[in-house]
Amino acid sequence: MPERTLRNLLLAGAALLAATVLHDTARATDCKLIIDADFPVTYAGLSPIVTVEIKHHPLRMMVDSGSTISYLSAGAYNMLGIEDAAHLPGGYVNGSGGTVQMNTFVEQDMNFGAVTLHDEVLPVSDQYIPKEHGKPIADGIIGYDILQFFDIGLDLPDHKITFYTARNCASVQTPWIGTFAPAAFTRPHDDSPEIPVTINGQSFNLVVDTGADSTGVTQAALTRLGVKPEAMAPQTGTGTGFGDENFRYRNMEFADVAIGAEDFSDDWVLVDSTKQADLDADMDGFLGEDYLSTHRVFISNATATVYLGLSQP
Repeated sequence: MPERTLRNLLLAGAALLAATVLHDTARATDCKLIIDADFPVTYAGLSPIVTVEIKHHPLRMMVDSGSTISYLSAGAYNMLGIEDAAHLPGGYVNGSGGTVQMNTFVEQDMNFGAVTLHDEVLPVSDQYIPKEHGKPIADGIIGYDILQFFDIGLDLPDHKITFYTARNCASVQTPWIGTFAPAAFTRPHDDSPEIPVTINGQSFNLVVDTGADSTGVTQAALTRLGVKPEAMAPQTGTGTGFGDENFRYRNMEFADVAIGAEDFSDDWVLVDSTKQADLDADMDGFLGEDYLSTHRVFISNATATVYLGLSQP
């Protein structure tokens, strides 16, 4: 991991004051975070996996906050013996690295601890779920079409994910003690949440993406902000993206990457240079597991705010 340095004490003090104000506001409004489900997290590679129930069967689902859609694997579909909600002659979903055809959709109740979401519509596909040795690493994907119904505690340093219901909350205090920097998020086109991150003094909108191994920006975003292609690092390699298609990337070192209340000095960031990455002009990149695995992050859908903690040892 690159060397990490805190911003000056004034900024840290301001963040602590903000946390105190949030605490007082929460008490004044009688804000309550009610735990709906508390999941231990296991990992397949760098992908966080939790267990949920469909038709009283436990299923291992990958939590992917960067996916706008939830999926069910073909194996889980066959095991559960679910009837199709719809079978279409053709439907396509675009993503980083490729396009996936979706034909079969199912409609099922899903149990998340104390909460049941009724009649969730899930496409059936193995193509989006990451694989190890040719087999999907999970029985499905929990995307933001489901995650949007909860406030989400990502405590990945301690291998935990907790879903909450926020009641009577104009603002929210995180469930953890410590300094947290609030960042208002947007969801262009009702997609996954994007927060501002500063790289070399320029502001980027990055998706909070538990499904991405690494933090990255698109080449198109760098170009829009004046970074010329000849100034970029040479192509580093390829990875596997959406639909098992390869995507091209570069690794570039930036003097300063500011996320929340922290500066990362001389940090390396993946640059996605595939044409597919240029399709979504609203997304500049993604905040991935290299950051999320070492920070507590609270996503408050109730207040459209992400709270970013400090590095955990």
